[in-house]
Amino acid sequence: MSVRIVELSISIILGVALWWCWEPSVTSLRWGLGAYALLLSVCRKSNKTRAVIWTLCFLFGSLRVSTMPNVTDENDQYNQYTTGWVVHSNRREALIENETERWKIKFYPEAPTQGSLVAVWHQPQFGLEQWSGGVDQKQRQQSARFTFRRAKEWVLLSEPKRLTKPLVLHDLSNGDILWALLSGDKSDIPLNVKQTMQRTGTSHLLAISGMHIGLVAAFTYMLIHWFFGWALLIERMNQYNWGRWNHRMGLIGAMSMAICYGYQVGWPASAQRAVLMVCIFCIGKWLELSFSIWDVLGLTALLMVLWEPSILQDLGFQLSFSAVIGIGLFGQRAYHWTSKSQVRIVRWISTSMGMTIGATLGTLPICAWVFQAIPLTGLVANLVATPLLATLAVPLSMMGLLFEMGTLNTLSVWCFVWADACVELGLWLLEPCEWNPFVVAFDRLDLCIAMILIVLIAHCKGWLAMLSFSMCLVGQICWNSPYFEREDQPYRKGTDLSVTFLPVGQGDATLLEWSDGEVWLIDGGPFTFEMVPYLQRRGIWKIDKVWLSHPHADHMDGIFPVLNQLTVGSLIVGRELEFSDQGGRYSALWELAKEKHIPIQLAEAVKEDHSVVNRGVRILHPHDWTVRTSDRCNEESVVLEITHQQHRILFLGDIEEDAEKELLKSVRSVDLLKVAHHGSRSSSSPKLMNVLNPTISVITVGEGNRFGHPHAETLWVLRDSTVLRTDWHGMITVDFRDGKMIVQ
Repeated sequence: MSVRIVELSISIILGVALWWCWEPSVTSLRWGLGAYALLLSVCRKSNKTRAVIWTLCFLFGSLRVSTMPNVTDENDQYNQYTTGWVVHSNRREALIENETERWKIKFYPEAPTQGSLVAVWHQPQFGLEQWSGGVDQKQRQQSARFTFRRAKEWVLLSEPKRLTKPLVLHDLSNGDILWALLSGDKSDIPLNVKQTMQRTGTSHLLAISGMHIGLVAAFTYMLIHWFFGWALLIERMNQYNWGRWNHRMGLIGAMSMAICYGYQVGWPASAQRAVLMVCIFCIGKWLELSFSIWDVLGLTALLMVLWEPSILQDLGFQLSFSAVIGIGLFGQRAYHWTSKSQVRIVRWISTSMGMTIGATLGTLPICAWVFQAIPLTGLVANLVATPLLATLAVPLSMMGLLFEMGTLNTLSVWCFVWADACVELGLWLLEPCEWNPFVVAFDRLDLCIAMILIVLIAHCKGWLAMLSFSMCLVGQICWNSPYFEREDQPYRKGTDLSVTFLPVGQGDATLLEWSDGEVWLIDGGPFTFEMVPYLQRRGIWKIDKVWLSHPHADHMDGIFPVLNQLTVGSLIVGRELEFSDQGGRYSALWELAKEKHIPIQLAEAVKEDHSVVNRGVRILHPHDWTVRTSDRCNEESVVLEITHQQHRILFLGDIEEDAEKELLKSVRSVDLLKVAHHGSRSSSSPKLMNVLNPTISVITVGEGNRFGHPHAETLWVLRDSTVLRTDWHGMITVDFRDGKMIVQ
């Protein structure tokens, strides 16, 4: 019986990943490890022994998380000041750690680089994100053993020394792209280039990946081997065994340069994986050990996860390993199919295609789940761009950087010029491949099914079986695409009307789904990455009417991605643009709607519209009414009353006392109330609530918000109603079916 490293690694990683499901204590895990160790000593059958070892590894992975310091305590509800080192950084999130504290903090617009020393004033992240089918933030917090907080203010105290951008790159047309290929810094790349590479599925070439680290290691090994082999004539001194030491010096140089390069680019997850794989491979060659790519990959993942378990939640980690797994599954198969061919170019093309297909298929489930788009021309674009950008531009840029550091300026300029020409040619060839990506929306179940199908395709021995599983994968992708509409979407089956209050944090966003398939969105909340993916996973690709109660950021900013990425029938607002709106977000919303050819209507103008009136909708506010308070924007919120069968629903926006006095003339009792202004004491007056007498009151509010919403006075006024809150209950859905009001 032999247990491979990859099997042990998978068991330990599963223990880390699934820890949040049962959250075992350290004591129980130690007893479990001891019991299974005793069981292992008496096992005689190989299958039982293997199962016991897997369980031991699973428990060991769980123990690693249980013994981590836990900062999810009562202090998380307060603002805190911390000075610490950036242990891990990924886009807008950074793990800050010192001798006594450990926090995961979200920064805007970008997090500090790994290895930096920062002083940060941070506060709880507002909002309890519980989006159906998406990344569960609560699960992330549990599995990582810390809560996610938001940086309010921060100061960079020190930063590790990095390479500086060569001056010659400022004069080249694609100098920013060359610098991104060298350092991973994509901040200066033109937006049109980023969009081109995203649509063609080649944006991964701009990230520091295993390709860059592998090229650095291979180039260093060949340079050292050539220098000592020819300059010192080591090959002629075989009697002293210099050949073996030449090989070992090359391995040491390859590992050293890979580590230095990883440090220079800030150790993203993909660079960590590549450097570890290079080091494990070189050590194995030094010790003359034979191992497969799966053992190297498994040991690499094991070391990374044991060092920092929260890296499992990192998107770069997931994409990097899934791409390598796909290359391992399909690249090797393509190589074996053409290994007997005598034509080298045929072997090279087939292997390149196999690796490209493998990387595409390996990352397909995660891209369909997170980005919800699959580049249609990704295979062709990668075959065109990879040789120019990766095989030529990256090595030439690296040589140019080395020559520039060695004061060989002429050679450095020539290398960068040739690299710039390669990038220019690559971008020119990508232009015909720039098609809009195939939009698809996966949930967790779709993600798992796609992974299983891809593994089955890779392990199929017959063409018929491979074709069958491939067709199943294509069918699954089409099923989750807007181009193939289904009868059971977008509304909830068997429901006359569904009202969903979305967990957007400190803001308002409500989704209405009618039985005939029409969908409305009342406000969009503050900006969140989860809004559009949630709608697409639900099969909602078109919003017939988007209502904006009033132009405050906590109601309006989330509408921008909706207009950008979905089909919108019309945008209904409370008032026209005014001079004071010029250059602001409200003006930008109007410009975006006009750019997307979305009609903009005033609420006053649509109150007699048959498409609105026939649904039992009354627009109660605002009318010809003059605001007498300074908080005009809130007071002029659009107020909607919806009568559905014998039930009434009321959306109050953010109106306050004066507007509520006006509403007393026209409102009636309601069954479902969206409480005004997130439960502020300036709204929900006792007089209005006595008239409304709501059965269910929903307060859309962010967890731990700085305003203290909802206020105790408002909760007391609503004491006779069933109060539901998005900060406590997450997403709240109220279905109306068969004359009943059902809370989901």
